[in-house]
Amino acid sequence: MALPADVDQILPAPTVVFRRLPTRHDQPRFFVPNGDSAWQAVSWGDFATAIRRVALGLLELGLQSGECAAIYAPNSVPWASAALGIEAARGVLTPVYPGSTADQLGYVLRHSEARYLFVATDSLLAHVTTASAQLRGLRHIVLLEGAVPVDLALPAPVITWDALNRIGANLDSSRPGLFDDTLESIALDDRALLLYTSGTTGDPKGVPLTHRNLGVNGRDWFEVMGEHAQPGGIDPLWLPMSHIFGFGELCVGNALAYTTYLCDPTTVLARLPEIRPSVLMSVPAYWEKLATDAQQVPAFEQGERLRQITGGRLCFCLSGGAGLKRAIKEFFLEHGILIVEGYGLTECSPTLTLNRPNDFDFATV
Repeated sequence: MALPADVDQILPAPTVVFRRLPTRHDQPRFFVPNGDSAWQAVSWGDFATAIRRVALGLLELGLQSGECAAIYAPNSVPWASAALGIEAARGVLTPVYPGSTADQLGYVLRHSEARYLFVATDSLLAHVTTASAQLRGLRHIVLLEGAVPVDLALPAPVITWDALNRIGANLDSSRPGLFDDTLESIALDDRALLLYTSGTTGDPKGVPLTHRNLGVNGRDWFEVMGEHAQPGGIDPLWLPMSHIFGFGELCVGNALAYTTYLCDPTTVLARLPEIRPSVLMSVPAYWEKLATDAQQVPAFEQGERLRQITGGRLCFCLSGGAGLKRAIKEFFLEHGILIVEGYGLTECSPTLTLNRPNDFDFATV
């Protein structure tokens, strides 16, 4: 199957979703866990509608072009919808790691001058309360889940996810062309992301990335990967979308029309036989765990064991975040699975170097 014709174009991330929508509208974009063994589908149409309503809701609440809106939450479909909705409204997506403390949250929001905050879970909302004195610049807080609390002193007016969607839907009805006009008005040199990474000393550093930064990197990435990056893949997304690697996987999935299973980092490996992914993007520790598991059986059975624990149809594997041991890469290749390794930095949008699937050297990235 050929790559989509527009993967060589430099496009804002939310634009890509709406390019895919006409042919994918009713097909699943995500599957989310629904109990121990069930999955609930979220269609491309539902995903696009949420992005549209978030963008319009933020515009109605006063978001100005170039203002930062932060997300402080674990992975979810609302996280992805909020992220692309922020960008579609010409805001600047500012992710905050869900593991961040109240002080770290306060620093990022104060330094970025964020005016809107999306937050999920009671524990993270409690951190917002703790950091209230540092968050006086917020205009609104949006709860990605749950009801508005009555017992917390929060630093800005609070609305629910459903309420924001209703605000956006109402504006869409009264001004039906506003979303398309706003999306079309995004300039490639507008800031898209403000990502905070650990500095060598002191406080985290904010890295601004434009739509052009990300789009050029994506275009070059697809050029290097070529036919190896097949459209229509199935991937388990467990990497934090608050990190450029996880957000990048989300955007690759939008570009290549993936069906994505949202997974928890602690259970994703156990779910691989059930999901049977064709795509797996991961950090070295997870590749090492899979190799160790497969090597618990006699050598002549290890290939069969590897297929069993990965679902048996992996064809595109990417490792990043740290160096992967050569022995692990050789073990997978011996059993027909090539792990492509790259190197990058957030400042490089993020990929700097990447082995080519048809021209690789396991001693390099």
